[in-house]
Amino acid sequence: MAMKKLDCRRSLVCSMVALVFLVTACTELDAEIASTGQLLDATAEGLGLHPMTPTNAHWQPCSLYINANDGRAECATLEMPLFWDNPDDFRTTSVFVKRVRALSGVAQKQIWMLSMMGGFDFQAALDYFHYAFPTADIYTFDHRGVGNSDALVCPDQEAIASDGGETITENEIRDCIDHLTLVYGDALGAYGTTFAAMDLAALIDASGEADQDVILYGASYGSYLVQRYLQFFPDQSDAIVLECIAPPDFSTKLDDLFGNLVGRHLLSLCADDEICSQKLGPNPHQTVRALYQKIANGHCPELGLDKAALQFASLRLLHNQTTASLLMPMFYRMDRCNESDRAALNRFWNVALFGGPSPTSLGYHHQALHFNVRYSELWAHPLYDLFNLDRLYLKLEQRCLFCFGQGPMHASNYELWPRYNDPHDNQWAMTDQPMLMFQGMMDPYTPYPQSRSVALNYDGPGQNYLAFRYAGHQVVGASPYLTENGVGYCAAELLMGFIHDPTAAIDASCVSRVLPHNFAGDPATSQFFFNTPDYWENE
Repeated sequence: MAMKKLDCRRSLVCSMVALVFLVTACTELDAEIASTGQLLDATAEGLGLHPMTPTNAHWQPCSLYINANDGRAECATLEMPLFWDNPDDFRTTSVFVKRVRALSGVAQKQIWMLSMMGGFDFQAALDYFHYAFPTADIYTFDHRGVGNSDALVCPDQEAIASDGGETITENEIRDCIDHLTLVYGDALGAYGTTFAAMDLAALIDASGEADQDVILYGASYGSYLVQRYLQFFPDQSDAIVLECIAPPDFSTKLDDLFGNLVGRHLLSLCADDEICSQKLGPNPHQTVRALYQKIANGHCPELGLDKAALQFASLRLLHNQTTASLLMPMFYRMDRCNESDRAALNRFWNVALFGGPSPTSLGYHHQALHFNVRYSELWAHPLYDLFNLDRLYLKLEQRCLFCFGQGPMHASNYELWPRYNDPHDNQWAMTDQPMLMFQGMMDPYTPYPQSRSVALNYDGPGQNYLAFRYAGHQVVGASPYLTENGVGYCAAELLMGFIHDPTAAIDASCVSRVLPHNFAGDPATSQFFFNTPDYWENE
């Protein structure tokens, strides 16, 4: 489809990288546009695109599920300019895109599912959306530097047989940086959010499908990517969905602080719950803190856990509402630690923490890219930079119950990393597109306190920010509420209605009716995670 019209009167649009007119050309047109009220026809030629911009994708049959050889999708690889802001630089990078065609045969919409890892993150979601929206083509792409796109990798440091396995450790970071600097040089700065947003715009334009509405669905980092894209293309797409939202000024510097606050709130919910407080006592926070001390003193050595590993696992399990509710039975079983408990806990960790193939085992290397974007764009923050990090991290190490404990490592890596500077970082988009924004108030990764700023900046007609009290880093599949016919899922229902008609008024009354954490559990869930019919007991 052809790119839609851009208004040069918007200063952010006029400053977009490579895909806008040269600043001088845009300035010369301002007076004419203001006097005539006409918008600029943003065709590829009018925008002055990089001369190597792809014009069409050549689709081939491929697998929906990675390495499944199922032939259910179509894939293409397009060569993108390595530097979108330099038409004289003819270096390129490969970007991989996948789509599942509409069941109806003639698609009315394109839905783009966006995250940092693209196809790996969304392969099951593509399958679900394929049937949920039979008149839509469902797309995703591998962010430049990931997976089937040209991967940004430290091969020795990310090898499974290396010091930290797939993880780049503190002992490996300098060698990784040396490798990236030697192999990529100045090109390391090309693997960031802005140029990935340019890739997305070019992929939409190269999809070869005219007259389809374009809906972008960005989750977690994908929400951050979509907002960068909207700085440059406020009108190319037709509607926006953001979930687990990272605002443009998002910072990962205080990850453990926010994560621990979410965990402490969960313990407060346990104290107010009849069943949970019966198991962990009237002060679950005190009970769990005592358990941590017992673990540090050698309690239940068969589990092979130390305090740091327990902190790490506990924060990981806050990810969604189901595993967060299972955290309390986990603590209870660890404290009791009989033979049946140990078997149940091993089952739980294997399913909840280690279930399924890892991204790296499927070729989705991403940690080097993650570090590149994290330290260049997602670390420094005017407010959080005022914290004494050494003191904060030491206090968290001593007192935190839900922590990755990686703050000092990231602070050290930040100083070492060859960071790029992106002038479009920390900038808000200006768009009047319909937007549906979902945020979990118990999200430990893209925390609610940080996400709230999007409600102030995207507050136009048809732009709706909805906060879910009990949801974590997953909202659409974790918002159950009681209906006349049983249990519904609030965010999923709102999403379905929005994608069907983004301009329709939204009835968000179900948000206040979402059910709290289910600490009692149900036999099927317990059987799946603990291999016992009860969350708490083994009988």
